[in-house]
Amino acid sequence: MKGVLLVFDGLDAFLENTDLSHSGYNTPEVIHSFLALILARLPSDSKIISTVENNLSAFTEIKCSLTRSYHLQPLKPPDAAMLFHRLSVKFLPTAVVAHAEFMSLLGCNPAKILEINQLQESMESECNTIDDVIRVYNARQRVIKTRQAKGLLNINRRKEMKLKKSLQYAVQHIKNPNARVLWTRLEACEEVDCNMLINAFKDEYKIVTMCKRSLKNKDLMKGFYIHGMNEHLSLHAAKFDGLYRWFSGICKMVVSLSHVWDQQSPVIIHGFVTRIEAEAMLDCCPVGTFLIRFSNNYDDSIAISYVEGKVVKKNSLGQQSCFVEDEPHGVIGHIKGFLAPAGKCEFIFGNEVGIPLKRFIDSFGKLVALYNDENPLNPFPKASISFDKPVLIPETSILSILSDDEEMC
Repeated sequence: MKGVLLVFDGLDAFLENTDLSHSGYNTPEVIHSFLALILARLPSDSKIISTVENNLSAFTEIKCSLTRSYHLQPLKPPDAAMLFHRLSVKFLPTAVVAHAEFMSLLGCNPAKILEINQLQESMESECNTIDDVIRVYNARQRVIKTRQAKGLLNINRRKEMKLKKSLQYAVQHIKNPNARVLWTRLEACEEVDCNMLINAFKDEYKIVTMCKRSLKNKDLMKGFYIHGMNEHLSLHAAKFDGLYRWFSGICKMVVSLSHVWDQQSPVIIHGFVTRIEAEAMLDCCPVGTFLIRFSNNYDDSIAISYVEGKVVKKNSLGQQSCFVEDEPHGVIGHIKGFLAPAGKCEFIFGNEVGIPLKRFIDSFGKLVALYNDENPLNPFPKASISFDKPVLIPETSILSILSDDEEMC
């Protein structure tokens, strides 16, 4: 195989492509890798011609990988007319350059000149004059635009039909208006892919909570499993109401506890920890160690898991036989706290109604020290926990329209 001559027209325009720059790619490196990949498959005597208008410095590194490079200036009108003449042979360069409308079509662009020449050759019987070439070219462009418009129309029709179908499923299976909006925005029909749902939930979480601490995929997946995600990692429309109510409750809790949710040293709210995981974490911790997590079984609620100060021993019949006080480790207890009505950063713990979280922790004697992720055997005394001034839930939050008397899932 003999040497190959490759021509790249307008690489500098490629470098200035805003789409590439916004997508995070290093454009010179992309071009460098692209050309290097091509040259690796060509004979050593292959050559490259690249036409550029400016920004030659951007090609400094790229040129090093080429056998030889030529940077051509844009064609002048006489040169463009001569190039078209040599390709077509049919029209004299003087006649071409004198035809202003035709020269505007050529645009002194080698690629455009080649395109029009190929069209003229394919329709040679109808292209006897330059005006004929212009007429055939314009007719061809109208056909192309018509096809593109029809294609775009078909795409819009398909999207409209899919959106209509998505709305039908939403109305049929989903009661919450915010959940319906999200379902149709995802263009989901009978089921929605949970990976798409994760991204949508993350975006809504950022808008509603404005917290620095972000959600993790594994945190949301726990809720998806509980609320009916199937083996194909998708969720049916009939189950979306319950999932969205759970997610809305999480957002309410985060907004209410934003003054401690963002604290990471130490972690005060562990959040997405299941009951089983909490018991495993606290298994070897001293008596009185506790952690705060979100409840998976009840909306708008937290759970405080803690190590109790006594172990109940039972005999072989399952009857209580004795109490052993002040054991170094004890059984794990759990307390549920429900968020008070919207607009307050207070909780309902049993008979304690409308009590701030910090005050309940201080008043409940069994809660002695906060779980330490780095050293579980050395928890943080609760007196050392810093609770900043609570942040009230914004009344304008999109979650404030959720009814407090909705059925719990």
